[in-house]
This record gives sequence, C-alpha cells and structure tokens, in this order.
Amino acid sequence: MIRSFALALCVFCTSAALFPIGALAEEEGDNAVVDRVFKDLEPIGIRAGKFLLFPSLQTSATYTTNVLKTDGNEESDKLYTVSPELKGEYTYRDHFLGFKFYADRMEYQDTRVLNRTNYDVDIANVLQISNTAALHSNVNVSRHHQTRLDNSAETSVFEPIAVDQKGVQSRFVIKPGVTEYEVGLDYQDYSYEDTTNIQTGNRLVQSDRDRQSYSLGLRATYKKDTLRDDRRFIPYLGLQITKIDYEKNDYIAGAGFTGVNQDKTRYMATGGFEIKPDGKWLGNVQLGYGMEAPDDNSLDNQTLGLVDIDLTYLYTPTTNFMFNIRRTFSDDTSSTQGTIDTRLSAALIQELSRQWVVSAGVRYDTHEFANDLMDSTWSGTIGVNYKMNRNFTLGGDIEFLDRESDRNGGDFTDTRAMIRLKSQF
Repeated sequence: MIRSFALALCVFCTSAALFPIGALAEEEGDNAVVDRVFKDLEPIGIRAGKFLLFPSLQTSATYTTNVLKTDGNEESDKLYTVSPELKGEYTYRDHFLGFKFYADRMEYQDTRVLNRTNYDVDIANVLQISNTAALHSNVNVSRHHQTRLDNSAETSVFEPIAVDQKGVQSRFVIKPGVTEYEVGLDYQDYSYEDTTNIQTGNRLVQSDRDRQSYSLGLRATYKKDTLRDDRRFIPYLGLQITKIDYEKNDYIAGAGFTGVNQDKTRYMATGGFEIKPDGKWLGNVQLGYGMEAPDDNSLDNQTLGLVDIDLTYLYTPTTNFMFNIRRTFSDDTSSTQGTIDTRLSAALIQELSRQWVVSAGVRYDTHEFANDLMDSTWSGTIGVNYKMNRNFTLGGDIEFLDRESDRNGGDFTDTRAMIRLKSQF
C-alpha cells in the first residue's frame, strides 16, 4: 500500500520493462519472491489478431482513520477503488510493440470532495536494427491527482490536484564490443490544475508548476559476452542534462505572480552497477552528483550527492529481504522553493507456499525544504497475497503513518486497512 513518489535516478529505463507480462518471465530460478512466476498460476492472455492481450480488473475497499490528514479533529472514512488494466504485446522477428492502459476510480463514502480518477497510457516500441544496435521509443500520457499526503509542500488540506503529464522518450543502443552505449532523448510536459483549500475555501494556485523538460542522456555499460559475466556485476556510467522551463513565474499567496524566473538546468552524473542473480544479492547500486542551476541569478544553485540503492537479499529461495536508499531532487516551485527527498526502507517478503506470500516493511521519508524546514514520515505496513488460481488473486494490507513537520499544521497520523480482489486473464 505504501506508494512511491520519488523520482528514479536511472538515466534511462528500458521501454519493454513497462510491460512485465508473466508469460515472458522466467519461472523460479534465482528470481526474488516478488518476481517469481509459476506458469500454472499466471494468466495466459487473449489472442486478438497479432496481439496478445492481458486484461485485468482490481477492486479494493480501504478504511482510513484520518481521511483529511489533519492534526486533531480526525475523521475516518471508507474508500472504494476500481482499477481496470489492459496490457498488450506484439512481437514479429526483430520488432516489439507493447502498450499498457491503467486507470483507477477512487470513491470516498463521506468525503466526496476527494473522489478522483487517475489513468496512465504507455506505448513502447523496440526495433532491433542489427545484432549490435537497437532503437527504443516510448510515448506516455497520464493523469494523477495529488492530495496532501502526496504533496508535502502544502500544509493545508486541499482538494485533489490534477497533474497531467505527456511525453516522448527514445533511446539508441549500440554494443560494438564489450561496452554497450546508449544515447537518449526525453521530453515531458506537466500541467497542474488549480484547486481549493477545503478548510477555508480559498483558491490554491498550482499553475505556476506547469513546465516542460527536455533531457539528453549518455550512458556506457560494461558487458562482456559470456553469460557468467553478464550474471554478476554490470558497471555503468551516465550523464544527463535536463532543461526545465516553467510557463509562469513563481506565485506567492497574497502577492500574486512575483516575476521570479524558476527556469533551471539540471546536471546529473551517475555511476554504479547492476547485480544480477548469481548468489544471494541482486539489484542496483547508483551513486553520483547532481546540480540544479536556476536561470535567475538571484536564486541559488542546489547541489546534491545522489544515492539510489535497491537491493534484494535472497536469504532463502522463499525468504527475501529488500532494502532501498534514495535521495533525489523534487520538481516543485511552491513558496518553499523545492525539496530534497530522502527515503530509507526495508521489507521482508516470505513465500509460505506457491499461492501464499506475506510481507512486512518499514519506511522513513524526509523532505528538506530550501528554508531549512523539514517534514519526516515514518510508516509501517504488513500485507498478504493469495493467488487462488491463474485468474483470481486476493490480498490485503494494513499501514500506519506518522508525519512530523517543522511547519504549523503539518503533523498527522493515519492508519489504513485495505482488502483487494484482482481478476486477470
């Protein structure tokens, strides 16, 4: 149930990774519990011409003890969610085409002002030009809504903020020898909807966050041709330059648009290695350095040592431990001038049988603002997942959150319990 809102630090993401269709995955082997596939418990898909389709529908019911995330005068509520999803793939010789459509409709029993619909559409294309070269491309369109929990820059309780995103990414990959080279281009457009403070009825201006980003990235990965070397440590180096242009100047409540230019350039240099299954550990380790340089000379540069570590420890084939450390910039131009986000998390995943999996985890998040204020959140969750057969999965989670803030009205606690049923074909 714990959701991730931090930006991943990888320079590029493989387009085909957007479509983790069970029919393409390896069965058992050195995989982590969360990635393990038992073919008799996986959907077989529906053939539609040359496409193989994987439709699914998930429904859930959630009880929350603090629906508005307030400090005092807490109100409980029930949330009902319906989430359809459709994945499809087409493979012909050296060409792969895949798509994914996902949506969720969230309805609160009492607090109707929080009702919202999110959606996400991705189309991925991979063309294998030769044995040593490939072209990857991806188009994405999405809408998600931020509430107070999702947008730590706001201390007030507000209606959900619609965030529309659309973009295009492309990667050219070439491997002339033992080193694989990638050149990538990325364009993203973000649009925010102004909303309303629930408690006061005042307008909450968000449109100063509307922006476009243009990225150029380079990455070199050392890959030998032997299977054994590919299954161990795969080192890489990357550089990414991103130009971020805002459509409006900064907005301050009571003062309107101030004329401060928030446009900036972001530089990120990273290095690290992937750990493939060849023992007890697998995952990714990435370290680096980043800087944001505002176009307006009156604003200070923001620098940061970058960390992104995702590791899974295969204690036994059925008992796994997962660890995550992440430190990133945020894209935010509120009056607090953006944040540096840090996350520490650990989880235990236990496979009781081929059909039963239980999990427990803790997470600590901090949001450090430019004015030396900070929010910190502790959360813990336990969950269970039961695959009844290849078409139906039943699960549930219980989560507790405790946020402490240096800002007035920023503290709250919340306990949520959810049960869900997923059907897939």
